[in-house]
Amino acid sequence: MNRIEEVSAKYSLTYHISYLKYFLKHFDPCGKDILEVGGALPRELVIDCLGCNNWTCTESPDYDDELGEANQQTILSPQKVDHRYSAVMSNIECFDDSHIGRYDCIFSIACFEHIARLPEALEAMYRFLKPGGLLFSAFAPVWSSYAGHHLMHCKTAEQCGLSSYKEILAPWEHLLKPRYQLHKELTQRFDNAFADEIIYNTYNSPHINRYFTEDYMEVIYRTRFRVEEFSGTFIDEVPDNMRQALEVANPGYKMFANQGITLRLLKT
Repeated sequence: MNRIEEVSAKYSLTYHISYLKYFLKHFDPCGKDILEVGGALPRELVIDCLGCNNWTCTESPDYDDELGEANQQTILSPQKVDHRYSAVMSNIECFDDSHIGRYDCIFSIACFEHIARLPEALEAMYRFLKPGGLLFSAFAPVWSSYAGHHLMHCKTAEQCGLSSYKEILAPWEHLLKPRYQLHKELTQRFDNAFADEIIYNTYNSPHINRYFTEDYMEVIYRTRFRVEEFSGTFIDEVPDNMRQALEVANPGYKMFANQGITLRLLKT
């Protein structure tokens, strides 16, 4: 693990490593062919340290454009090939049939909350795995969590001199108020242009899919995978009055405490 820590420090990796360590408790990647969905861990980490036979990483071509930021681990060209390490800019559901039955494992962190066509993406992942292959995913924050709006990735706050997205919306506020009401309140606190931008990023921008935890559960359990793990992560206490208000404002939903979800799905 010391070598992993050294490489993670070199590439300024943060949450990636805690997720990776949990993954390594359940899967030995040495000598395996792995597809990373929604990111690109460095070659030095996955090939040199972990000993993977092959590592293919993919990112949605729209993701960085929408957020106005570049991928921090590597620059993904349309087809950047290094024999054992390659990167492709494409949505996973758009991959061609050359990937069918090619991978021992699919690894994905901080991605599933951004996948718009989640059922199609999961079906593609199932097809791309070898029999007995593992899909591992850990991601946060989901829409039903206190920060599910993902404004932490929005540049508007810092551009307006705010120190944090927490100065814009209170916990779970995106789930409690109609957008017209929220827009009016934001206009009163800031200005109309700022309110327009926050409403867009919260409710309209395609960079998040706005699935509640129960939505993920329903989609996952109707795939062809065998579910080895579906667990909530980063659990927050929801005050009773807040829980009641959330359930009234979002009929049919009750799971608001978990910020994230960890999945281990097996292709049988």
